[in-house]
Amino acid sequence: MDDNGYPSRWWSRLLFEPRQLQDREWWLGLTLVVILLGGAWLIFWPYIPQLLANIFTSLFDLATWIGGLFSGGGGGAPVDTSVASPQIPLPSPSPSISPSPSPFPR
Repeated sequence: MDDNGYPSRWWSRLLFEPRQLQDREWWLGLTLVVILLGGAWLIFWPYIPQLLANIFTSLFDLATWIGGLFSGGGGGAPVDTSVASPQIPLPSPSPSISPSPSPFPR
């Protein structure tokens, strides 16, 4: 900072000194933003359609989930959701004469 409180270096004056933008600077900034967005589009265009589809699908799922919270439900009979597991045969006992190394008796 100099004696008047302004930045003394050229880069700090450029970044921090308040001033009015000129038309060329505004158009240059706009051109730079367009070039950056165009480059991002060229890089990421294969991923954008699937990303948008996933966003809309998740928003729809969120809306139906929130709607399900307020739909009432619970008025009907309870539904049995248990699934009968098939009977799995137990393993045959070991033919060995020595006792099992397991601490649990068979």
